[in-house]
Parts: sequence; structure tokens; C-alpha cells
Amino acid sequence: MGFGEVEIETERAVLERIQTSARFVAGVWLLSILGPVAAWADMDDLPILASGDSVDVYRTAVAGRGKDADALARLGHALLALDSLDAAERQFHRSIKYGKRPEAYYGLALCYWKQTKRQQMIMALRIEPNFKNAIKRDPKFRPAYFGLAEWYRDKGFADDVIGYLRTYMTHYPDDLDGRYLLAMAQVEKGNYGKAVWHAEKAVLEESGGNRWFPIAAQGYSAAGQDDRAIRTWLTYINHLSEDEAFVYRDLQLIATPQEMRAIARAPADSTWALLRRFWQRRDLTMVSGGKGRESEHYRRVWYALNFLSKSVKPWDLRGDIYIRYGEPDYRSRSDRTNSIPPPAAYNVKERAFVRLYQDLLEGPGIDPVFPVGTYAVGENVGWESWVYASIGSGVEFVFEDEQKNGRWRWPPIPKGWTDNVALMDRGMAFHPSALFEDVSRRAPDHFDLPPGYDPLEFYYTTATFRGADGQTDAEIYFGIPPSAKPDTSDGRLVTRIDRVAVLGTGERDIVDRIAEQLAFAEAATEQKGVFYPDRAVLSSQPGDYQLSVQVSDRSTRKRGVYLQDIELPDYSAGLSISDVAIAFKAGEMPGSERFRRGDVVVMPMPSRSFRQGQHPSFYYEVYNLQVDEFGRSRYRIEYEVRRHRVKSRTVAGFVGAGLSSLFGGKKPSFQVSYDRDGGSEWEPVYFELDTDQVEPGLNMLMVRVTDLLTNTTLEKEAVFRLDEPERRLQPEQYDPRIRRRR
Repeated sequence: MGFGEVEIETERAVLERIQTSARFVAGVWLLSILGPVAAWADMDDLPILASGDSVDVYRTAVAGRGKDADALARLGHALLALDSLDAAERQFHRSIKYGKRPEAYYGLALCYWKQTKRQQMIMALRIEPNFKNAIKRDPKFRPAYFGLAEWYRDKGFADDVIGYLRTYMTHYPDDLDGRYLLAMAQVEKGNYGKAVWHAEKAVLEESGGNRWFPIAAQGYSAAGQDDRAIRTWLTYINHLSEDEAFVYRDLQLIATPQEMRAIARAPADSTWALLRRFWQRRDLTMVSGGKGRESEHYRRVWYALNFLSKSVKPWDLRGDIYIRYGEPDYRSRSDRTNSIPPPAAYNVKERAFVRLYQDLLEGPGIDPVFPVGTYAVGENVGWESWVYASIGSGVEFVFEDEQKNGRWRWPPIPKGWTDNVALMDRGMAFHPSALFEDVSRRAPDHFDLPPGYDPLEFYYTTATFRGADGQTDAEIYFGIPPSAKPDTSDGRLVTRIDRVAVLGTGERDIVDRIAEQLAFAEAATEQKGVFYPDRAVLSSQPGDYQLSVQVSDRSTRKRGVYLQDIELPDYSAGLSISDVAIAFKAGEMPGSERFRRGDVVVMPMPSRSFRQGQHPSFYYEVYNLQVDEFGRSRYRIEYEVRRHRVKSRTVAGFVGAGLSSLFGGKKPSFQVSYDRDGGSEWEPVYFELDTDQVEPGLNMLMVRVTDLLTNTTLEKEAVFRLDEPERRLQPEQYDPRIRRRR
């Protein structure tokens, strides 16, 4: 009989079995879990191995055979089903005395757990050993594995949950319910890649396996596969009943009243476009065009339905907060061993403590800053504290479960505060419900990156050039590290990545986007710092925009996302200089068309770092030079290299500090000037810098161009790092045959 099946016999059949057998051969074992555990959020989901209405039958059996361990264990479970805990405990102890049955140890664990729920905390110490004793007596005793896993999950020990469920799966590899709970545990732990593996495997084996789609979708989101994630979510939702699907599609918690009215009044043929824009505006990184934010909404609803809905449907108060703001930066609970708050969360709690109590003699800790019943009137209530460091200036939401029955609410004002007017006023102002009302008006929802995001570090830099038809090109140069888990197809090491670059407005309107799948071959993985170069070009009218870039490694499921403001200058009139691109090599030479700009190949060096002995190259373009009556231009080029005076400053630090503070007032270590004649109003310029005269450290190249016909001068700068000659940092070639454009 498989776990989750039910074996039921009539009372008469049980009595006949008692009369004809020296021992119970099978008995009546009622497993109360029928099919998958949807929420898997409480011990009440665990099976009790006999029905309460069979107590009289088992009492009769025990009366005839007082030392029968099986009969005693069954009587204990029947009493447990009736919530007669003391009587059940006695029968389990008797069963263990005469036979050490795993069912008895398991029943004892359930007894102690139920007593723990009723404030008898000393019983908690006896739960885990009895589950383990049941497994020790019978390594294939299914309910004990689930009980122990649920006990660890309830206490927040995710690694132990996964460990015992893995052991269970070694005994029952084909049990899809066990696999489902293991996948759920991986989701809670944030191991989305492993959860996806279980989901994809199970979908092939289980007919009607709709429950697996949310698990797979979360893994796809974490890996940056937003198109695949949203398709998977929609497949899942479309297979739900209308009432169930509505919960996912309802936007009232995150939409403004104006947005809800606009969606309600929109004609049917324009609703889709309105919803796409709704999600797009909420997608911080822009790379998914709103699909990432939409997928995250469905994930949050699914989480609330599964983990925040014990006694209130579709979810309790915590679900409203979770759907708006997602996973807290720090979460502590009264019934768990909690970790120390990370610095950002601690700072939020510290500020709240000072505002509420106007005192920092004690300071905040793990417990909620706003008091719950335990501290106010001595009640032993359940509580949770959720800290969001990125919502407003940081906020802590405190929830209370007074009866420990899953009916969560905001904590009441402590009775002892009513006699202190000042404390009462502060208590009302900083009550969690008041904080929520305030922050929800200013930030109805929040999203940046989905849970499970595993960062991938890569280099990138930008340079702008004049484009076609009055537009400006933004060239993005990537340095992509070899995969830690390279594909070895065709006998080669291949790094397979998804690369996206998006140009959008401050309102998340996308003006240009490029997404490609790339494969880089022959990775020199043993050389630290080696990267593959890549280049993408986005174009738009001159103006201020936001640029978002994302690189996802398909083998490791890691991804890196960066968002920055970018200006596209107007190069259409007057003397202008493009940005100065820093290159490993630049010139009129054979090379990949991917790195060609006009007649010049520019092999990018997005790390902007070189070793002494390497000669960095630079490329830029000069526009709108004055030409004489013969169509010739005359201009002067001057170069200066200045070394940064603080050796420890990085290139990233330079960007934040500004040019003048880093390089002003120091004598150039390198300086050159020369005049040139040209045959056009624009000129491409590239050169190689001899670093023999340049000191190691952070350096700035200053380019100054003077139009000698108009006596107009402009300047542009580029920053690079020169290090001691330890190792070579150079880009590897990639195999363009594997590349395809989406």
C-alpha cells in the first residue's frame, strides 16, 4: 500500500481478525493524507494511523491481549485521532514496552507535538527523538520521515528537512508525493535549480501533474529565463478552476485605484496591452519587459496560498504583505531558533527602537521592536517579525497569533501604555498597521530580483557614438567569465549564456532591446581573470535613458544584472567627440565582424585593466569638423595621461568620485600632441598607448581635439588601470557558429 492510500475495514472484520489471529496481521491503518499535501504547513497534515471511531474495537482487542504491541499502538492512534493525548501517550508507552513498534514511537512524537502546541514546551524536546526511533526501528516507515521533515521545517532547519526527505527517496524513489515535498523543501531553501530538476522529472512521470508547474516556474525565474517562467505559470493558472485562477489574476493588492479603474474600463481588445504596460512599469531591470515582475507576482500568490493560509483563506494578513513586498530581508519567529539580523535589517530595527522608546540603552534584537502579547501582558502568544530594508526608509512589520491557531493580526496596543500619554501617542504612530498604511501609499509594491538569484560577476562598459538618421548608438562591451560548469559537447569546453541589453525611459518604456544566446568555446578556465568579449549596440534619439544589462549562464543558472542611467548625447551639430572606447586591440585589421565599426575592428576590454607590457588601445570618433573649399579638415589632437593619487581607488570608485577630485592638479605622466588633416567632416581615431612611461595604478587618458579651422576645442576622458606584470588578461575568441538571435 503506497503512502497516501487508505485501507479501511469494518468493525466486524476487525473483530474477526482479532479472534482468528494470534497477532494483528494488518489491522485498520487510516492514513489521513490523501494525495499531495497542498500547503505542507502544519503538523495537522501528518497521518494518524487509525480512526477515532475504532477506539472501542481496539479496546476490546487490548482487553483480550494486553501485551500485544500492535494492538496497543493502534489503540493509541485511535485515541490520538480523538485528541485524547494523555490516554494515547499511555498506550504508546505500553506498546514500546512490549514491542518497540515504529508506529508507537511515531504516535508519541505526534502526542508531544500536539501538547507543545498547547503551551507544554517541555514536550518539544521529546518529539525529534521519537520520530528518529521510529525510523531506527523500521528504516522504511514512511510517516516518520514526513513527520521528522515537517518538524524540522516548522523549526526552520531546511537542511535537515532536505536530508531526511532525500533518505526517504532512497527507499521510495517512485513516490511522487515524497518527491513533491522534497521539491517544496528545496524551494523554501532557495535551491531552485534542484527544485526544477525534481519538477521536470516528475512531470514526465505523473499524468495531470499541474502541481509541479509553479516549482519549475520559480526555478526558471531564478535563472533569468523569464519567457519560460511566464509560459509555465500561465499553463498552471489556465488549468485551475475559475475561482482559483482569479486569485492569481487579481491585482488589487499591488495596483493603484487609478490603475484598477483603467483596467476595468478598458475595451477587451486593449486589456492585454494595458496589462503588459502595468507589469513593465514594475520591472526594475527592464530586461524581461515586465514578464519577470508578473512571474514574481504569481510566485508570491502561490507562496501565500501554500504557506500563509493555515486558518484564513485564501491567506492571512501576512499574505497581503508578502504579495506586495515579497520575501523579507529578515524574518524571525517566536517558535524558531532565529539568526542574528544582517546589518541592513538591524539598522531598521535600531531606528524603530529609538523612535518608539526614545532610548537605546537596551537596543533591538531578534524579537519585534513593537511589543506583542508576550511582553505586554505576559501572554504566551505567537509572533513574527518581518523587516524590509528597501521599503521606504526601512520598515518592520510585526504580526501576532494570540491563540497560535494561524489567525494572524496586527498586535494590539499594550494595556500598560494607556497611562503614559507620550508613549501611547508614539505607539499609535509607530504601530505596525500605521506603518503599513503609510508605506503602502508611497510604495504599493516592491520588486527588484526574484528569490534564488545567484549572482554572476561580469564586466561591462559603454561608449556612445553617432548613429544613423539623427540617432545615437550606445555600444555595450561585455567581458563574460568562462562557466564554472562548462558544456563539453563536441569535445570542447563551451560556455553557453543568455545576454540581454535594454534601453528604456524612466517610466520603463523600452525604446530598444537586444537578446541573444551565445556560446563561447575553448575556455581557459584555469586562468583567473580570463573573459570572453562581446558587443551589443542599442540606438535611440538623443536624451536621458536607463540601460539594463543581464548575462545568464545556462549551466550554473547564475546571472548578473546591472541598471544604470545613461545619456545619449546629440552628435548631430557642432564639433563633437564620441566616448573613448578602451580596447585590447583596435585598427584596420582582420577580425570578427561583431567588433567592427566602419573599417575599424575594436576588440573591447570592458575590465579596463591592463598589465605593464600590454599596450592598451583606444578608439573614438570626431564629428562635424569644419572642411575647407577643398573638402579637407584640419585638427589637432592632444593626449595626456594622469595617474590617480590614491593607489587603492578602483575604477568603480572613480565613477562615483568624479574626474576633478581624482586627477586634478597632478602633473601628467604622459603627454603628446600632433596635427592631422582629414578628408571628411568626421574622422575615426584609434591608437595604441605605450605604457612604458605610465606608472601602475588608476590612470586617466584625456583626449583634447581642436578644430583648427574654427579654433573650437573639446575634451573627453577614459579611465583605465595598469597593474604589475603578473599575468595576462586577454579576451578569448568564441565560436560564432553556435550563436543565434532570438
